[in-house]
Amino acid sequence: MQIREIPLAQIRRPLPRSTDPEKVAQLMQSIAELGLLEPIDVLENDPHISVVAKQIKNSRPLGQVRNPAYTEVQAQNVWGKAVNSIVTQKKTPQEATEQAIAEIKTIFSNWSKV
Repeated sequence: MQIREIPLAQIRRPLPRSTDPEKVAQLMQSIAELGLLEPIDVLENDPHISVVAKQIKNSRPLGQVRNPAYTEVQAQNVWGKAVNSIVTQKKTPQEATEQAIAEIKTIFSNWSKV
């Protein structure tokens, strides 16, 4: 057996030729739920990140990235409450939609004052 010293810069690991679709899906789900918490670095040793990076590259950022009012609309479950009012309070879809839109406008208006 021969032992040789090789500079780290000369060591190249071969990339795996396939990715695990489940790992890619989990990473995409995490980004969808939590957002992109830090920039994606395409790492040589993890091909799953490069697959997700390619998918994200061709997408648009969610509204929450541009305006925190989107997050509040979701947190207050505005559209869920609208559907609930149709079912439980017998509101018409038109009435529930108008009420939801008014609530959304108020939320956005409040955030524009911040």
